[in-house]
Amino acid sequence: MKVDLLSDINRDYAVAMNYSGVDRFIVKILWWHFGFVVLMAFTNSYLRLGDWFRSPFSWRVLGLDEALAASLVGFAAAAVPTLVRDQIANHYGWRIVVSVALTMYSYLFVFMSGGSIEMHFHFFMVMALITVYSDWRLGWLVLVMTALHHGILNYVAPTWVYFYGRNDLAVLAHALPVTATAIFTSLLCINNRRSVVMHQASRRELEREIEDRVRAQEAMAKAKAEAERANQAKSEFLSRTSHELRTPLNGILGFAQLLEMEPLKSQEQESVAQILGAGRHLLQLINEVLDIARIETGRLAMSPEPVLLQDALQEALDLIRPLANEMTVALDLETRGGPALYIQADGQRIKQVLLNLLSNAVKYNRKNGTVILRYAETGQGRLRIEVSDTGPGISPDKMERLFTPFDRLGAEQSGIEGSGLGLSLSKRLVDVMGGTLGVESRVGLGSTFWMEFPRAVGPLQRLDGLQGIPPGPPADVDWVATVLYIEDNAANVELVERILRRRPATRLRTTAEGQRGIELAREHRPDLILLDLHLPDIRGHDVLRHLKGDAATRDIPVIVISADATPGQLQRLREAGSTGYLTKPIDVREFLDLLDRTLDRPADKAMV
Repeated sequence: MKVDLLSDINRDYAVAMNYSGVDRFIVKILWWHFGFVVLMAFTNSYLRLGDWFRSPFSWRVLGLDEALAASLVGFAAAAVPTLVRDQIANHYGWRIVVSVALTMYSYLFVFMSGGSIEMHFHFFMVMALITVYSDWRLGWLVLVMTALHHGILNYVAPTWVYFYGRNDLAVLAHALPVTATAIFTSLLCINNRRSVVMHQASRRELEREIEDRVRAQEAMAKAKAEAERANQAKSEFLSRTSHELRTPLNGILGFAQLLEMEPLKSQEQESVAQILGAGRHLLQLINEVLDIARIETGRLAMSPEPVLLQDALQEALDLIRPLANEMTVALDLETRGGPALYIQADGQRIKQVLLNLLSNAVKYNRKNGTVILRYAETGQGRLRIEVSDTGPGISPDKMERLFTPFDRLGAEQSGIEGSGLGLSLSKRLVDVMGGTLGVESRVGLGSTFWMEFPRAVGPLQRLDGLQGIPPGPPADVDWVATVLYIEDNAANVELVERILRRRPATRLRTTAEGQRGIELAREHRPDLILLDLHLPDIRGHDVLRHLKGDAATRDIPVIVISADATPGQLQRLREAGSTGYLTKPIDVREFLDLLDRTLDRPADKAMV
């Protein structure tokens, strides 16, 4: 290993070793030494302290010239390092100056004490003190100076070193512990320096990691901002595209339907039917693409609520039955009867998924085939729905591509109408609703698509479990309030009907469609409108906008009942003119309280 005796080996670690603070401390130590030198010079010369405590080990009496010379040397030992502290570029040079100055004080203390053995300990103190610089070379510098001092003065002026005069053995005896101390302090300095180096390396590594993390966070924030801009641009593009595509389609389908009503020749009727079929297929494709895009951008509106499973399955079967009859495929709901079962899902979206799975099971089935729809509890708080067909099945090598958008797995050549988006959209919708969609298939025997959803407590089941709500008063009141409920979920409608039985002074009208609700509001002018946001024909927001924009209905209070209770949603509804907002599942007491306050019911008629 190469030994460096000249350069500043700690240059890169001066800050970590706090050299600036150590230097200020050392300067103070030097001036304290100078004060002690002056005190010794005064007591050992003017006060002649050695004459007062005479013994073979007493400090000798100094002459005035000796005391003055010692004081001047002591002053120089403190003043020189103080003056050059900020003038030496190489800090190693400053450390050498300090080591020499401290060793000079060791010389002075030994000289003024007449070689007292106690003062020889100052050499060890110096070697210990300069370890604060973690520079092993300084201890050996003090060792060399001490050896020269003892060795030379032992022959030239022995009383300046030993009170008993010249002693060659004492020189050797003193050299051994000083050498041992130099070795020990060197090891201490090397170890401390190694610790500082390791600490600095760890610190630099940590700083690099922090910088990398900060850069990664900045890159992530930038990417997020770019993604949000891209999503915003995509949303604007989709909105514009939807409008631009639907507008001409509206004209095509509208005029085609008018032509269909005209007395046309057989060939012309077939042409019109082709136009309508192609137009509706294109409209369905547009809707599916937009739904997938809304899911990807997180803008697809969802209303998770308890959905009566038997009703949803039966409605889907009824809607798909004409297609099944046309394709000569038998439909069978295998599980019938039993208690009402509810799943937590969006009512409209679960029907959309069911229709897609049933439609595929019918279209890709064999002639005179069968489609079986069944459901069962899994025993883990979930309900499983299965759609099984007797079609050709799906080969294992195509299973991975099953939910890929626009990939029809070679069915393009079959002549069966489709876009390749249905299954992809269905899986994403099920995922968003918190469910699971999977498939099992055997080539030549058919396929079974299954879904699992969390089981939910039905609205009426919750109502039956409530305690402490007394029945309503007899219906002998003079005033009857009309309440219009616009809701497509039959279970929710039945729940409100049951609740309002506790308010005999109310009459309930219901409709499942938003447009029909607007018409009923204009026709009957109800005292209160209960509005669901997710309707099959138009959005609840649009219904609210129409009601508040019409002079005939703008003063009718509207209470929104929905599962979407985000702060932004509430703020938008308040700005649109809603009177109140209730979240699903409905809190019956809160519902009745809001109903009473909205209809200005007298306190003696309120039962809760």
